Amino acid sequence: MHSENKTFKLKSFIKNQAKEFSAESIPYNFEEFHLDRYIQDEEIPDSAQMSAIVAHLEEVIQKKQLFLDPNLSLDGLAKVLNTNRNYLSKVINQFYGVHFNTYINNLRIKKSLLILSQKHEVDIYNLAGIANTVGFSNRTTFISAFKKYTGVTPSFFLKNLNRQT
Repeated sequence: MHSENKTFKLKSFIKNQAKEFSAESIPYNFEEFHLDRYIQDEEIPDSAQMSAIVAHLEEVIQKKQLFLDPNLSLDGLAKVLNTNRNYLSKVINQFYGVHFNTYINNLRIKKSLLILSQKHEVDIYNLAGIANTVGFSNRTTFISAFKKYTGVTPSFFLKNLNRQT
């Protein structure tokens, strides 16, 4: 009932907006296009749909390690998963409790922690190199995300790690 009321109000709104334009400037399926977009945006994934998307997401993200690509976007990931970007965003927000960028950055930081904890890898890389390797486009963003995730800077983490070994 509530959804039908929203749909009715939206149809009325779209018709009123359409009257402001000339007939030539309005695409044939103007109302349907905007109504479909609205309904798609309002969809809330049910638990079965969400579980399926999450399973596919984790499989693709982990196996292909797409999070290492500095150009990874919500649109790009949605295409890989063959789903809608808004729907994918809602699934990530609801399941992981964070926005897309935070989700991807957290995966990158977990990978950087693996690299930083392997002394021979740290000797090969500097922080900018590690940032680049895990998908950050610059060192500053990496340091900021690292501190947000761990509570300490990468340098502080390394110093304390070196004290323990």
